[in-house]
Amino acid sequence: FHPLSEKELKKYVFDVVEDPSLAESRATELSGGNKEKLTVIANIYEKFPGWKQELASGMESFSSTFCFAAAALAGFIHPYWYARNGAVSFLCEKDKKFCSYLQSIISFSLKTFSGIEDDAKGMIVNNYSGGGYISYEKLKDFKKILDDSTYEDVLLMIFGEDGINDLIDAVDYALEHKTGLLEATDIVVPMSGSGYSDQTNLRASFLKSPSTHTRKHYTPAKIRALEEQRYSEEENQRRELTAELSIKKPQIYTFVAGLAISFVAIIFRVSFMNMSVGPSLTNSLIRWVQWGIIFVGFGSLLGLVRYRHLTPSELSVFSRWVWWICALAALTLVTLIISGFDA
Repeated sequence: FHPLSEKELKKYVFDVVEDPSLAESRATELSGGNKEKLTVIANIYEKFPGWKQELASGMESFSSTFCFAAAALAGFIHPYWYARNGAVSFLCEKDKKFCSYLQSIISFSLKTFSGIEDDAKGMIVNNYSGGGYISYEKLKDFKKILDDSTYEDVLLMIFGEDGINDLIDAVDYALEHKTGLLEATDIVVPMSGSGYSDQTNLRASFLKSPSTHTRKHYTPAKIRALEEQRYSEEENQRRELTAELSIKKPQIYTFVAGLAISFVAIIFRVSFMNMSVGPSLTNSLIRWVQWGIIFVGFGSLLGLVRYRHLTPSELSVFSRWVWWICALAALTLVTLIISGFDA
């Protein structure tokens, strides 16, 4: 959890995206003259121009680039807190009320990222990515929820005892310094000792970091029961996903089979063509290409129909190029009809 104000977000992220020439001065400022820190920060800023191009072409996601970088840079400005396996994003799965607190940082500078969307919508959906931002105004209300016994079980299930206390410390610091709070995953990985920010600013219960509040304590029996409940729910989700994938596999195989049949048909037609030299050979080659496009288009369309049960995001990746093939095949078929199919 990374305290970060909207002003700091603009200065150290958005401004540098818009004007890469600011990277050197911003990196020097954040590093405080420390060469090792300067190298880490400079490496982050060097990726900004490439990321923007990759986002525009759909090759990268906002959460794993600029949002992740924002959290890493925030760690050079303020202390940040680690909570293993816990995130406000995960609370949304239990109670949609928590979703209202999170927003994507892209919403603070739509001009900077014109034409680019945050597919994660301010949620943590992958490793090594940034999540949602809780503004200073919303953080005041969020703090009340952390102190409300009504939400004690769901908070304990997601964060555990140490995680709850670390989250409260992060919120208290952000409120005291009038910043918002940005969550991210894998900025630091304690088990491997790796990190992408200033680890001297890392705070966590396992580090015995001093707490700003009276730590909450829960009975071992309650913690164990909630951990078992969370494990059971996650196991059920894995089983449902496995069952869903087992249904999708035949649809994928159908698509592959459709393409295979198309290419076999192309080879079959070529093998039995009566090709002669001169203009007729050229015409035959043209017809071969045209019929090949039609066969591939038919196979692709067959696969697309069988593939329609996938989620919209999965289907969009698949169908983005299939529709172009089908459109080309349809245009080719119309051309053949007009020409009377003569070879």
